[in-house]
Amino acid sequence: MTLKLRTGWRSDRSGASAVEFALVAPVFLACLLGIVEFGRAMWIHNALQQAAVAGARCEGIAQGSVGSTAACGGASVTSYVQTVASGWGITVPTSGISSTTSTTCGGASGFSSVTITYTFSTVAPQIVPALASMPMSATACFPNQP
Repeated sequence: MTLKLRTGWRSDRSGASAVEFALVAPVFLACLLGIVEFGRAMWIHNALQQAAVAGARCEGIAQGSVGSTAACGGASVTSYVQTVASGWGITVPTSGISSTTSTTCGGASGFSSVTITYTFSTVAPQIVPALASMPMSATACFPNQP
């Protein structure tokens, strides 16, 4: 009878799935969080690029004959870029936006450019240390309108 009790205990597999899940779940969840955070970083970079493009376009158009009355002429391009970025859910500080009304892009002169610098920080820096604090930048050029 004792022999039968030991044999039954050795062949019992009812908790094997729970143990395997406990071993695999943390690694799976860390990989899943890494994928989500990498996707979020790429999304923010795309949003910064779109905000820079919108700011450079608005500033380039403002350099035309209506430059003095345009909504993006002069220092207001910074607030316009911040508005576009906030539409994407990103808060860009004023110090992270620089604009130039007369620059060279691709070897041609007569362009307006906007550069945005932003520091991406992950929600889980211990799990995804590569994305703990990653500097990002986006630059866009648009030809000045006559």
